[in-house]
Amino acid sequence: MEERKEEHKDEGKKYNLYTEHILPEKGRKIKRLLKKAAFVVVMAVIFGVVAGLVMIIIYNTGIRFFKTDSSQEITLENAYTTEEETTEKETESVTGETVTVPPEETKPQETKPEGETIPEIGELTGYMEALRAAVAVINRSSVSLTVTTSSGSWVEQSVEDYGMIVSNDGTGYYILTSYSRMEGAETITAVFSDGMGVSASLVAGDSVSNMAVIKAEREISEDIPAAKLGNLEQVAQGDLLLAVGNLYGMDSSFGYGIATGINSVIYDTDSKYEIINTDINSDASGYGFICNSDGEVVAVAIGTDGEASNKTLSGYAVSSVRSLIEDLINGRQRPYFGIKGQDVTKSAAESYGIPEGVYIAAVEVSSPAHTAGIQTGDIITGMGNAQITDMEGFMEQLDGCSAGDTLTVTVKRKSTDSYKEIVFRVVLGVE
Repeated sequence: MEERKEEHKDEGKKYNLYTEHILPEKGRKIKRLLKKAAFVVVMAVIFGVVAGLVMIIIYNTGIRFFKTDSSQEITLENAYTTEEETTEKETESVTGETVTVPPEETKPQETKPEGETIPEIGELTGYMEALRAAVAVINRSSVSLTVTTSSGSWVEQSVEDYGMIVSNDGTGYYILTSYSRMEGAETITAVFSDGMGVSASLVAGDSVSNMAVIKAEREISEDIPAAKLGNLEQVAQGDLLLAVGNLYGMDSSFGYGIATGINSVIYDTDSKYEIINTDINSDASGYGFICNSDGEVVAVAIGTDGEASNKTLSGYAVSSVRSLIEDLINGRQRPYFGIKGQDVTKSAAESYGIPEGVYIAAVEVSSPAHTAGIQTGDIITGMGNAQITDMEGFMEQLDGCSAGDTLTVTVKRKSTDSYKEIVFRVVLGVE
């Protein structure tokens, strides 16, 4: 019995050993199968990649050696079709067959609103060419000026300025420029558009308008004409305007814009001038000339208006200062009366019950008018034998006089309940 028990024990041990060996054997088979499957997949991928590369190489080689060269140089055609073009386009396919392509459907052209004009490139090019042509005309009459002063010391100071030829007398050119730069100048050198530089001298100046005329003696040339002077009536609000001169600290600057206003006026000492306002930027001390697109001078720049960061150029309308320019050319000092007046129109006279004429807003101290006894608030109604109804009439009568002349002036001065008439004798002076 003991021997059988021992045999059973031994058989149990063998069985246990046998079962322990069976489990590892199955695991190895599964691993081997998985490895084989992975190997097959990898080889399949590699074969596919290699086959694809071989096909691409064979295809490209075949195209290169066996396909005829049918390529053409590509040119871009105009996007717009003409009436001469056919209604159908024929194109050659890759296979060499001719394919007929129907024409593209075109949308009906949109109509522009009535009165609206959209400039095309050609029109804009023409616009710029017109600007350049106008500047070329203006530059022929432009003069660069160099002014030197010593200020009482041995050190000379030199400034650059700009002028415009307004006339000639056969012996030289008369040049309109700024009085503040010319006053007290020791030497003035004028350089013309042909490059010739000559000495110039002050003929006359007006401190109120800051205008002066200098003369440069040299041979008159057809290539250097006097500037054409335009008229305010030819300028409308919104018109294109050009500005030339010492606008940005340089003696020959150029800018352009539009006329933003043509109905402004400025009342100054013994004067009333019409003003042309523009949107052209400039320095506060900028001086120059405002011209139309034909190159005609329509205004003499008087500086800028607005904030420091947005200054726009304005100028005296040439038609308003033409007589002043003539006086300066002829060396005539304008007579000095010494008031700042404003028009009293007929409608204002009827509305406020005051006489029609020139209302005196200010009388300058020690002026001829102040010395004669004329006061602020008086209304000038007559000068000499002429009736005065506005500042234009006042200036016309004053222009007919000379410094030192005695002028009879009739004013109406307000009393307690009415205006009384007073006659003064004013000895005109020189400003």
